[in-house]
Amino acid sequence: MSGDYDDLTGPARDRRRYFTRAWVISMLRGRENLGDTFWVGCLGMWLMAAPAAVLGAVLLRGFGAGPGLLAMAQLVFFGVLAAWFLALTRAVWCAARRTPQAGAWRWAGLAIALVQGLACLALALLPLAGG
Repeated sequence: MSGDYDDLTGPARDRRRYFTRAWVISMLRGRENLGDTFWVGCLGMWLMAAPAAVLGAVLLRGFGAGPGLLAMAQLVFFGVLAAWFLALTRAVWCAARRTPQAGAWRWAGLAIALVQGLACLALALLPLAGG
């Protein structure tokens, strides 16, 4: 049965390359397909970042970190996420241009990646603005 979902039913060895250094670099350069670039790039990052944020905040508070250190941690955490999502936006742009069959969804994916990057940038700069 040949179709759009062959990559989901392929051998496990083909899926082992996800989240390797070479694959991430290839994805950020826009060389992977649109689905992998958008879905794995966006959701994969949040699946790692959300638990790290909670664990980091709990550990910092547990060790008695003050508001200054928490603000610095917020700036660093969301700054790294902003850099990731803005780089991902470029990668989605490159993949979207090669994928006209995706229709308007490719531009929706581009907008979502951009909004996530800008939101993370705003959250990173929030402590500097006194928020």
